[in-house]
Amino acid sequence: MKNDSVRVKLQGLYAELKKTRSSDRQTQERLRSLTAEVKDTLDHFDELRPDQQKGILARLEGAVEHFEASHPGLTSVLNDVISSLANWGL
Repeated sequence: MKNDSVRVKLQGLYAELKKTRSSDRQTQERLRSLTAEVKDTLDHFDELRPDQQKGILARLEGAVEHFEASHPGLTSVLNDVISSLANWGL
C-alpha cells in the first residue's frame, strides 16, 4: 500500500513537471531533466534499489531549493513527494 501511495505522488509530480514552464534556459533544462528522471523512476519503480531511492530523494530536495522562489506550486508538489518518500523509509 505504501508503494502505491508513493507511486501516485510521483505520478502527480510528473504531471506537474510536464505542465511547468519557464523562460529561463537553465530552469527549462532542469525541468526537462527532472521530468525525465521522474518518468524513469515511474517506469522502473518496482526495481529501485535503496541507493537509487535515496538518490532520487536527494535530487528532489535539490530541486526544491532551485524552484522554491520561481515555481511555488511545483515546490509544494515536490515537498509532498519528498514527505511520502521519507515516510516510505528513506
